[in-house]
Amino acid sequence: MKDFLDILREESVKRCESPKGFNHTLESWSYAEWTNAICGEAGEAANLGKKLIRFRDNVRGNGNLKFGELLDKMADEIADAVIYGDLTLAKAGISLKERIIKRSTRNTGNNSTGNANRTSSAYS
Repeated sequence: MKDFLDILREESVKRCESPKGFNHTLESWSYAEWTNAICGEAGEAANLGKKLIRFRDNVRGNGNLKFGELLDKMADEIADAVIYGDLTLAKAGISLKERIIKRSTRNTGNNSTGNANRTSSAYS
């Protein structure tokens, strides 16, 4: 049975390759381009975080945006960063789900060695 992250991967790759989506294959972008996309979305989330601080501190500069609207927009940007992250890993043939489990259990002694045997072509 597919879980949420399996469905996320499937749908994100479909959207990436669809003419109605990004209209390119995973391989058509380098790892730098994929990770730059992650950083772009994270930067947008950080900018919204700054605006949330302005709201908290009652500092002008957010226009008419309300706290809930800012929080909602920040959540969207974080979700976009996660999607780009999963697409980056899809290009590399790495499971986001397995990597999250590995990273979240790294101090418990239950983690695996990952993909130490990848060939140099995997780094393009």
